[in-house]
Amino acid sequence: MPGDFWGGLYYSKAKEDEYIVCQGKGFFAVDCGNGGSGWQTLLYGVKDDLPYELDISRKLQGFYKKDDIYYTTENEFLEEGGHRYPEVELIYNSGAQQFAKGQRIG
Repeated sequence: MPGDFWGGLYYSKAKEDEYIVCQGKGFFAVDCGNGGSGWQTLLYGVKDDLPYELDISRKLQGFYKKDDIYYTTENEFLEEGGHRYPEVELIYNSGAQQFAKGQRIG
């Protein structure tokens, strides 16, 4: 996993619930940020017995499963200030062992 982020890793968060199984394949997510209100999620899997970073990694803000659906969020800046984080469904392609963004929820 990378040792720096945005010029220097400020924090990273990995918890037991950041390991998620999808169709028999395991994925591990780590949230990274450098202060402020933004962060990115690094997403890793194992393919052919080798770890790999998924193509969607670093384009996510969170990775979680709820009611058998996989989600991330998007950082939406509000005109009046602040942020909103609407959920976005993630669609899994088992052949490529990759996730892609699907429908935005909310």
